[in-house]
Amino acid sequence: MPPVYHRLHNTRTQSDATAREQQRSGRICGREALWSHLKSVKAYPGLLPRGRAGIEFETPLPPTDRASYVSWLEGAPGVVASADGDYVCIEVTIRRIVPDAGEQRRASRRAGPPKEAS
Repeated sequence: MPPVYHRLHNTRTQSDATAREQQRSGRICGREALWSHLKSVKAYPGLLPRGRAGIEFETPLPPTDRASYVSWLEGAPGVVASADGDYVCIEVTIRRIVPDAGEQRRASRRAGPPKEAS
């Protein structure tokens, strides 16, 4: 069984919509980190912490870099460029998505009140 990794929810790079697209495509993509010129997919090792929103996933690809987080760097085996070249991506199996409650509330407010049947 491949190791498990997670990414915490954030509205810029790991929104609920992003999580659904990652599950649909079977890929997680990433860009350059701050102060870096190398594109990479970044995550944390282990299960998604209890009570936190985000995704939990598996990949057979070993991380290129390990610290308090793990990353799969541009140019490493199995790390592929996106069609537009702006990202690098890895193949994954999403094990679990925990939506962000605040993002769900904001989305329902934007949708407005339910319409009455006529």
